[in-house]
Parts: sequence; structure tokens; C-alpha cells
Amino acid sequence: MGSGDCVDQIVQDFLDNPRLAPDSTCLTGLAPTGFVPKNVIRVDLIRDLLGELKPSAIIQAGVAGLFLAGLLSAFTIWPLVWLINLIRGKKSELTPAQKKVRWTGIGLVILFGMLSIVFVAGLTGVSVYAIVVNTNLLVLSSLPGWSAPLFIIPWLLALLALGLVVATILMWRRSGWSIWGKLYYSFLTLCAVGYVVVLSIGGFMTVLI
Repeated sequence: MGSGDCVDQIVQDFLDNPRLAPDSTCLTGLAPTGFVPKNVIRVDLIRDLLGELKPSAIIQAGVAGLFLAGLLSAFTIWPLVWLINLIRGKKSELTPAQKKVRWTGIGLVILFGMLSIVFVAGLTGVSVYAIVVNTNLLVLSSLPGWSAPLFIIPWLLALLALGLVVATILMWRRSGWSIWGKLYYSFLTLCAVGYVVVLSIGGFMTVLI
């Protein structure tokens, strides 16, 4: 007898005579259909996106993707600009202080982008694991407990976004960057801050709290 037939029989026995305990001997030998361990991580956005396909979750994921794509554009734009300046023989005329601000700002963007890629890849992998191995995890909007270190990344991204804001202010207050360079870096900062805000709205900042 399968688990479904067994449950149906127990329910029928109860309905036939509610005063007597139903015969549950058919449950003996049946393998458990799955369970959710206690040390799971709850992420409502994962459930809404993969489990229920809520429009709000889809929009939220789409906005996060746009912000991240905007920031990752620096991985293409900056090398292209460097190559064009090299071909044109244009040399940088920056003071040591200006160079320090520039390279610090560039480093913050690169680090933010790389950590974001790691976070998205890790979150995707863990979600696929939940779908394949234990769908009960998604039903309860949960991920396995061993994925906890992954959710430290949103906090690191928040700190990097704050650093980007500071770097943007310094770039606008000091010369050495062209107006287009300052505008583009401001755009990158806006994308980083927006991405962190979306993560916060999705509950990723409070997963470990």
C-alpha cells in the first residue's frame, strides 16, 4: 500500500467511526516523504519567486538584476576606455592623492561586482539544491542551514556601497576626473546602493538575525 492509500484508509476509518482510533499499522515500513531540519534559513523571496511566482517577487528580482547589470558594465566600459586612451596616447595627469582616490574607487566597484556575482551564483546553486533534494525547503521558504555564510555577503555589499558613496563625493570635490567619468561613477554608485536596497527589501539583510 502506498503512502497516499494508507492515509486515505486512516481518514476513512476515522470517518466511519470517530470514537475509535483508526488503524495506522499501514504506516509501518513506509519511508518518510521528506522533512525540513530545524537549522534552516528562511528567505521569503525565494519562496515567492520559485515557489509561488508572485509578480512582486519577479519585479523585485528584475530590478535587482538591472542594478547589478548596470554596475557590472564597469567591467567592460573601463577596459575599453583604457584601451582607447592607450591608442590615442592620452596620459593621465593626476596627483598622487587623486590617483589614490581613483584606484580606491575602482577597487570598490570591482570588489562589489565580484562579491555580487558570488552571491548570485551561490544563491542560485543553493536554490537548485533545495528544488532537487528537498522541495519542502521551498514550501517553507527555507534554505539549508549550511548556506548561512552566503548571507554575510549582503552586509559586505552594504559596507562597500557606503564606501562607493564616500568615493563619489570625493571625486566630485576633487579634480582629476572628467565630467563624464564622474557621472558614470555616480551611476555605478547608484546601482550599488539600489542593489543593496533591493536585497534589504527582500529580507536578505535579516536572514541571520
